[in-house]
Amino acid sequence: MKLKSLFAIGALSAVAVTGLNAQTVIRISASNGDRGPTQTAISKILAPGWVFRGINGRATAANLSVATGANYGAWNGTYAGNPVVIKVSY
Repeated sequence: MKLKSLFAIGALSAVAVTGLNAQTVIRISASNGDRGPTQTAISKILAPGWVFRGINGRATAANLSVATGANYGAWNGTYAGNPVVIKVSY
């Protein structure tokens, strides 16, 4: 839960600084042990319709295991109505 709150604060800060119409790029680097919980948290805070593309292929809400098992990749979606790209590396 703490990770989710921290990520939400970071995303809101990034959106506030970059402007309402600009696409925000967020980069997250963490250890392999953080991969599953972090990927799951990202999938829950992005609006429905997000897409993840990573080393293991493309993931959607129907096949989240592709995202939770990937060592790196990029999320494309919206947060609070603003487009975001979240690049992750574990």
